[in-house]
Amino acid sequence: MINQKNEFEVWQEHSIILVGDEYLVREWIEASLEETDLGFMPILQEYVDEETGNFTVYVHSDTYEEGFVSEADIQRMESLGIELDKDEETHANIMKYLNISVINARNPFGVYKAELTDEDKQPTGEEITFCCSTVREVSLRNEIESGDLLIKKDSMKRIFSTQDRNEARSMATEF
Repeated sequence: MINQKNEFEVWQEHSIILVGDEYLVREWIEASLEETDLGFMPILQEYVDEETGNFTVYVHSDTYEEGFVSEADIQRMESLGIELDKDEETHANIMKYLNISVINARNPFGVYKAELTDEDKQPTGEEITFCCSTVREVSLRNEIESGDLLIKKDSMKRIFSTQDRNEARSMATEF
C-alpha cells in the first residue's frame, strides 16, 4: 500500500481557513492559542487515528517543564479545560475555544455515534449511529451546540471515515 500524506482542513465559521498535514495544523493551533487571551503557546502533540483518520491535539508534557510556563499560565489553561492527561476533553475544548473543526480532507464521509437528549436537554440513554459529510459536520456541530438538535453536547464521536458515501450510509442507522 502506498503511504499517502494526511491532509486536513481547518474550518471556522463555515469556511476553510487552512489546509495542511497534521504538523502544519498543530503548529497553526499552537500559534492561534498564543494570539488569544491565553497569551502563550502551549506545546501540543498531534495524533491521527489510523482507523478513523481523525485528527486530535493534546497538551504535550513538555509544556509543564520547569520554566516554560508559569503557575498562572497553567491555571489559565485549566480554566479553559486544556489539561495534561485529558486528551479527548482537551482536544474538544481547544476546538471550541478557537471555534474551529479539523477534518480529514481525504475521507469526506463519516459515521458517528451520539447520545440523544429529551426536549429539556436531559440525556435519554439512547445512542444513534448516523453518517454525514465532513462539510455538513461543521454546521451539524453548530446546531448541536446551539441546542437546535436533541443530541447531547460533546457526545458526537466519529467512529469511521471513508471516501465512499454508500459505505458510510450502510453503517448508519440514521441519515
